[in-house]
Amino acid sequence: MQILSHRGFWHTPKEKNSRAAIQRSFKEGFGLETDVRDLLFEGESQIVVSHDPVTSHEDVLTCRELVNIARRHSVDAHPYREEGGPRLAQFVGDVGEMVAPYVSSNILRAPAPIAINVKADGLAPQVAQLMSELDSDQTPWFAFDMSVPEMVRYLDLGIPVFTRLSETEMVPPLYDHAQGVWVDSFMKMPWYDVGVLQRQLDRRKNVCLVSPELHGHPDETREFVWSMILKGGLAEAENFMLCTDFPQHAREFFRGER
Repeated sequence: MQILSHRGFWHTPKEKNSRAAIQRSFKEGFGLETDVRDLLFEGESQIVVSHDPVTSHEDVLTCRELVNIARRHSVDAHPYREEGGPRLAQFVGDVGEMVAPYVSSNILRAPAPIAINVKADGLAPQVAQLMSELDSDQTPWFAFDMSVPEMVRYLDLGIPVFTRLSETEMVPPLYDHAQGVWVDSFMKMPWYDVGVLQRQLDRRKNVCLVSPELHGHPDETREFVWSMILKGGLAEAENFMLCTDFPQHAREFFRGER
């Protein structure tokens, strides 16, 4: 399972989607969920990281900066790989089992995916151009939450897309074309169970589950869902993700470090 930090690994709500929270998320080895929208600045349209509409360019992280942070993380996490050089797997080769115990855990860190929550129409070409600069092996990414017409445009551009599955969207749009499923629940107690989630994995879909606290549900609901994931064996699935406001707590919970 991969843990995605919701709007970065923040310590206070004011840090959400900030440069510090996003840098911290990558540094700690978490995946990232963040929001993008457009902003007109000095006559030029830019894509910026923000959940809500932006009226000022001050203290706003641009998508270009986000990509640069992610690229620096990839280089820092894999120091033996120079840009354009051989991948770590090639370097280790057939002696990987002998080398691995002596290599820093940072070097062998699992890829940290980025989930791009699309908050405005018309961004697909710019998003595709910017995110294409990332090494998809080290920093896989996908877009989600756009309108259905926009989803068609993203798919036409070859952008990896997750469709939504929730109690209000029981038939996910463009399911067969989506790389994965973003599973959400707006009710106090989730409508899904392990079987619902496992069926998506069995259909060879990546799955990202929204942790209950993202909708303000109580700690008891979060503990229930996390325990369900753990007992159901989903935490062992490579193509299962959990998006949470508490990535460090999630890491400790699923590693049995509580």
